[in-house]
Amino acid sequence: MRFAELTNDTLPLFERLFGPGGVQGGCWCAFFRLTGPEFERAGKDGRKAHVRGATAAGKPLGLLALADDDEPVGRVAVSPRPDNPRSARCCGRPLDLYHGTVSMFERRVSSSSNAVRRHGL
Repeated sequence: MRFAELTNDTLPLFERLFGPGGVQGGCWCAFFRLTGPEFERAGKDGRKAHVRGATAAGKPLGLLALADDDEPVGRVAVSPRPDNPRSARCCGRPLDLYHGTVSMFERRVSSSSNAVRRHGL
């Protein structure tokens, strides 16, 4: 297993890990990155576009866990606190690290499954 930063180059692996639905009804890991009204207005396609735009802009979004065959098996969201406007008000406050946050961890349920489990921190 190895880890890779989520970037524009590794975005296809992130999208493969999450599948066409984007996990949790199309969240696409935008929950902490958008305010409540922004999140609702965006819908699942807008949330996916938000993540694509952030990677294209070079913003840090986290790390992907890759199996030995480079198949994505997990992800952890790690980004600067100012990029996570919801984190100050959310019920499950993200873990503060310096001036950043670790807000979410997802993992593939098994090597034979496309299901992804999401764990809030």
